[in-house]
Amino acid sequence: MQILNSNKVTATLTALGIIAVSILLSQDWQDEAAKDLADQIYTNAEVVTINPSQAEAQAVAVKNGRIIAVGSNKEIARFKGASTEQYDLSGYTLMPGFIEPHTHPIASAILTEPKYERFSRRFLTPLIDLSGFSHPNPESLFRRLKLAVEAAEPGEWVLAFGLDPLLTKDLIPPDRHKLDEIAPNNPVFILSQVMHTAYVNSLALEKSGLTKSTVDPSGGHFEREVDGNLSGILHESAIATIKYQDEAGLIDKLSQAWAARTALIDQYQTFADAGYTTIGVPGPVAMFEGYLDLLEHVASRESSPLRSYVYPMVDEMPKTDYTPGYQNGRFHVLGVKIYLDGSPWTGAMATAEPYLENSFTQDIIKMKKGNRGLLKETRRSLQQKVRDAHEAGWQIAIHSHGERAHAEALDALENAQKQFGKKALRHRLEHLGLIRYEDLKRAAELGATPSFFIDHVYYFGEAVKNLLLGPERAERFMPLRWATELHDRVSIHTDNPATPIDPMRALKTSVRRVPRFSNESMSASQKMSIEDALEAITIDAAWQMHAEKDIGSIEVSKRADFTLLSANPKTTAPENWHKIKVLGTWLEGEQVSGSSL
Repeated sequence: MQILNSNKVTATLTALGIIAVSILLSQDWQDEAAKDLADQIYTNAEVVTINPSQAEAQAVAVKNGRIIAVGSNKEIARFKGASTEQYDLSGYTLMPGFIEPHTHPIASAILTEPKYERFSRRFLTPLIDLSGFSHPNPESLFRRLKLAVEAAEPGEWVLAFGLDPLLTKDLIPPDRHKLDEIAPNNPVFILSQVMHTAYVNSLALEKSGLTKSTVDPSGGHFEREVDGNLSGILHESAIATIKYQDEAGLIDKLSQAWAARTALIDQYQTFADAGYTTIGVPGPVAMFEGYLDLLEHVASRESSPLRSYVYPMVDEMPKTDYTPGYQNGRFHVLGVKIYLDGSPWTGAMATAEPYLENSFTQDIIKMKKGNRGLLKETRRSLQQKVRDAHEAGWQIAIHSHGERAHAEALDALENAQKQFGKKALRHRLEHLGLIRYEDLKRAAELGATPSFFIDHVYYFGEAVKNLLLGPERAERFMPLRWATELHDRVSIHTDNPATPIDPMRALKTSVRRVPRFSNESMSASQKMSIEDALEAITIDAAWQMHAEKDIGSIEVSKRADFTLLSANPKTTAPENWHKIKVLGTWLEGEQVSGSSL
């Protein structure tokens, strides 16, 4: 038996050790390299990051739904592995996913025409589209209504949405007598475009048990004829007195619930197709029993194309089990919504000075002389609700349009902070038609930020100036410039279904302030800058919803929520922004809308 030389053994063992170590090191290196490889990379784009430290780039790398690198095509190429999914964006513009901070998906799903052929309204009473977007003149509108009545069975409810005398030129709002002529054998219910007024006929009043002796509800009223009879025109909370749904059996209820679910799923896809990846829902509209459960069910699905941040109505929250910070998948509950005043277009905005008195305000929408709108909450009830929500740790979103409403809202917030401390809750003021400079400043001091219903300028700007408020107040209507001077965070919204979904229209209106059918800016001094407008629909809206660490800009560690545009709004003249198309959206790196690229 030959005995090995000890030096050879030592050399052999050393060699084997080096090989083993090399193998281990190689494996470690491969594992470490694999950690850097992306699941998806997006190249050849104009990347508008909304990140001031790296404003522009060409490419983005994503792993596990989060951004791991932003840079040039060459810099991002090293993150590509064998299994990396690559999107060549062909020079198009990649932005953070657009955020709509104030919308109503349930109402949009039920009140608007279905977009997808697979959706059936078999188990939902169809709503006829009477909007000014579809019917520019009264003849077209009433022709559509008559066709719907003719198609209905005797006694069947005829429901419609969108009637608005400001959007349909020369329209005289129909009272019960006009609607009785059109539908003598069918109860009729028509909800206005902004959902703050309804029009019904005599059968609808009768079926709802409403008579001359019916008392106006708190926060709303019935228009009445000279003899005190109800005219068939209802405002604000009075709308809820119309009982247009009969009690359904179990099978019908299940069928209706399934149809409502399908409609809401389709509505979520509609938002994604329009370029949104996140929505805020202040005050989900109670269209049916169990509406909040349905919203959570649809919004929390793994396949949901949107993130949802919800604010149930303040009086609804105690009926739920939600607590601050509640999250179920992509469904979040952030706070409560409070309605403080009404719509500017029905005369319900709580103004400091009266609305104008002219043939439109007096004869068409029948305002009382000296009308200054209404406050839906007493000072005492408002302050109690704000105190309770603030103490509990809820963010508060307050619907406030007029100067009187803003003053009351800010008083209530200040009172709550004096009792329970300021807290970092980021309370919000919603819509903000008429807000004074000093109130915007005071809001900033209280930590409350504004979210502007910018479509009011586009669709109703001319009416504000010429019919409702006059030139002086029109100059400070929706004061975006003041807001950006006083606040670090300002958002814009379109409050769908009050106006059609279109983020590019909202952005364009913010920087140009040109109303529809006009060539001149309304209060040009209140224009937003391009940078502020783009931030308002991305990082600022994210911040308002406590989500700025996750979404709102394209930077390392944030979620890969993207919107792809056909052109760069930073290098395209704002007057041409309506030509910019949304080509796709991504949520955590997964494409949820648009054609394959």
